[in-house]
This record gives sequence, C-alpha cells and structure tokens, in this order.
Amino acid sequence: MICTGYRRGPGGHGGPLRVALVGAWCVWVVLAWWSAPRPADVERARADIAAGKVAVYEWGESWERPTVSSWGSMPLLRSSGDDGAVFVWRNPDGRTRYAVVGDGYAQSDQLFFDDEDHRSSPAAEAIRAAVRSSVLATGGPNAGDLLFAAPYVAMVIGLVCLAILAAGPAPVIGTRWYWFWIGTFVPFGLGTLAWLVLERPWSGRAAAPSEPSVEKRKRGYVGFLVAVGAAIVVGLLADLVPGGFGIG
Repeated sequence: MICTGYRRGPGGHGGPLRVALVGAWCVWVVLAWWSAPRPADVERARADIAAGKVAVYEWGESWERPTVSSWGSMPLLRSSGDDGAVFVWRNPDGRTRYAVVGDGYAQSDQLFFDDEDHRSSPAAEAIRAAVRSSVLATGGPNAGDLLFAAPYVAMVIGLVCLAILAAGPAPVIGTRWYWFWIGTFVPFGLGTLAWLVLERPWSGRAAAPSEPSVEKRKRGYVGFLVAVGAAIVVGLLADLVPGGFGIG
C-alpha cells in the first residue's frame, strides 16, 4: 500500500518518494516550458514546412481555456479540420509554434478568439499551398492532433499525491481538504511543492501519532481562498514571462 511505502527513507519521512515526486515536477516544468506553443509568423511557418521541420500540424479555430483546469492544464486548440484561424505545428525537436492567419489579427492579442472571416485569407492559402507542395515532394508533414506530454505528467503527480493525502496520516497544518484545494489549483504545482516541504508525512515537524484536532488545523475553505488568491497573483506574474501561454 502507498501508506506503508512512502514512510521509508531518511528520517522516516518518505525520502525516496518525495525526491521522486519533486523530480517528476521538475520534468513537468521542462516539458511544459519546452513544448508550450509559441507565436510565430506565416513566413516562419512556410520556411519550416519547406525545410522539412514540421513533424505534425493542425488547424484550429481558436485556443480555449479548459472548462475544469488544474495546475498542469494547458490551453486547448479547438480543431477545425483544414480550416481555421490558427495554424499550429510541431518541430521534430518537440517545440510547438502557431501562426494566426485570420485577417486583422495581431500575433500578440489573438490567443482566445473566434471569427469566421479567416478561411480564405491570403496567409491561410499560402500555408495550405506550402503544405501541399511539401506533401507532394516528401510525403510530409502529417496532419494530426498535437498532444502534449506535460499535462499527463502533472496528472500522474496529482494522482499519487492525492492517494497519499487521502490514505496517509492526517496532515497537521491544514485539513485534507485544505491541501486538496492548494495542491490542485495553485498554479505551476507550487501548492503541491508546499505540501511536500511543510506537511506530514514529509516534514519532521508533523510527527503527531494520532489524528490532529480539526479545530487546530486550517479548514478547507481557507485552502480554497488561498488557492484562488495564489492563482490570481501567480497568473498576473506569469503574464510577464514571455512564452508562458497560460500554462499552470
């Protein structure tokens, strides 16, 4: 059971598992940063297609925020077959770029939009012509869904932490609901890292052998408010970082 395995390690505080979870979070950071869609222009798209640097591509109507999101969520591309205002492609090295081909849109302000007047734009037709030419010459690139690995890594981390939180020793700083809200919705997994650093069974300060009194712990609604506040603050700070693209 998880409850017995995670207590092994230096000091009896789940050293190996905690290191593994932090390591997995670091992997998520690298994957999320590397594969985050970055804006480019139509000429960059055509050049990459001509140079054979497009492994897979997809057309989309717009980027959409997930209806239910956690710290590992990424914006979703609303697919549109061969039509769309957004042309997204992935390079062989795993980096993802997108070009907005709808007339009247600037690259800096079009992440979440919807319009029907883009399908016959010159930029869109130029990219379609480049794709057709490349397919005739080399057999590629391939059309398909651009799946991102980072959200799945975050999901695994979240499920493992949730299992430990639910089945392991009761936390002492806050209730299980307190840490659920913080661990799930504080951006970039910072709430999960805080739980790994501060709370039982990971921290030596929380060695109470029995269930701590609920009255002495931070309640679930406090965790919810903290998570909302942290999401707002971190989100504002993240907007200042180029290439962040709403990850977290």
